[in-house]
Amino acid sequence: MTRKISIADIGSYSEELANKLVRGIVLNVNRDLKKESPVASGRFRFSWQVGENGPVGGSPDVGNYPGDTRIRRMNYSREKAGKLYSIHSNLPYAEPLARGHSDQAPAGWIDLIAKKNQLKANVAWQNIIRKN
Repeated sequence: MTRKISIADIGSYSEELANKLVRGIVLNVNRDLKKESPVASGRFRFSWQVGENGPVGGSPDVGNYPGDTRIRRMNYSREKAGKLYSIHSNLPYAEPLARGHSDQAPAGWIDLIAKKNQLKANVAWQNIIRKN
């Protein structure tokens, strides 16, 4: 069933759809990075955080880390189209782990996550266009 939208509401409706798409992709990438992260203590998995318009924040202290994959938004509350989102880890050993330093995660694992989610974003956008 097609939704009827007045001419005056097209802009806000389109913005709402774009925001939902951006939010979904950020959440998926965050989840996938945490799920695929190599784990010793859990610190690296827990260290992933999302910053709006660039990386921010520090890194988690040594200790016990929750095993959940919830998003850690550092300087904003909700994703919006037109903003740049950085999903990053500030740990000093994040770069070697990203390059495959761990047997648990081969070199290129982050690129594979990015490519998979780019495809998901393209499919989702095509679905939005077709349905709306």
